[in-house]
Amino acid sequence: KKGKRKKKGKRKKKGKRNAGSGNEGTETKAVTPEKETKKQATRPEKNESVIYLGPSINGITNGTVFIGGKSAVLKGMIEQIPALNGLTVPLSGLVEAKKQLANPESALSTYYRIAMGKIEEMKKGGK
Repeated sequence: KKGKRKKKGKRKKKGKRNAGSGNEGTETKAVTPEKETKKQATRPEKNESVIYLGPSINGITNGTVFIGGKSAVLKGMIEQIPALNGLTVPLSGLVEAKKQLANPESALSTYYRIAMGKIEEMKKGGK
């Protein structure tokens, strides 16, 4: 009986979605913040300050903060390289985005690699 009570307590702490073994609840916790950050990264609220975490391009460097939303130059670059949109995150999501960039399998790392490849293509094609 005591074992059952402990398991129930663990399930509540780890989340409502998975009611299986302790590992399932842990997985849910690890995946959920990535999904939330991905949503934040691709859909910052209108006029919200954002930070660009991609490779340098057209005078926009990694760590550039845009107060009140994306600049016209950045919007133009996003039209050419859509992956840059995923690398423009709200300031409130910066810590989690940095963690994701450190993980080579995350969506943000994939956006970065795609953007870097497109930028290199543009440099070679333009010269």
